[in-house]
Amino acid sequence: MLIDGHRYWVFRMNTKDAEERGLKQGDIIEVYNDRGKVLCGLETTERVPKGICHSYESCADYVTLENDPGGDDTTEIMGCINNLTPGRFITKHAHGLAVNSCLVEVRKWEGGPVK
Repeated sequence: MLIDGHRYWVFRMNTKDAEERGLKQGDIIEVYNDRGKVLCGLETTERVPKGICHSYESCADYVTLENDPGGDDTTEIMGCINNLTPGRFITKHAHGLAVNSCLVEVRKWEGGPVK
């Protein structure tokens, strides 16, 4: 999704969930949890059930804001959603990671467009 000249990874959310957070189609949003923060472009839809969010895969790049303080407060700007998923294995004898689901919160990005 192209917003203000920057290509953001698409993040889908139920329209009612978005409205409850003061969000609308095309907003730059911050998707976050205790593992990190990722900026995405919001797509509102009724195809995603209330209480559920959706983003296909993750980007191939990991790029953080230059003016971000770093450390635990780094904001990723290329849609690397996998930053928010757990690093645990599916089972102790398998090599596949359990990265298809995680709990996140979403808010409007107040930092302005990414340069």
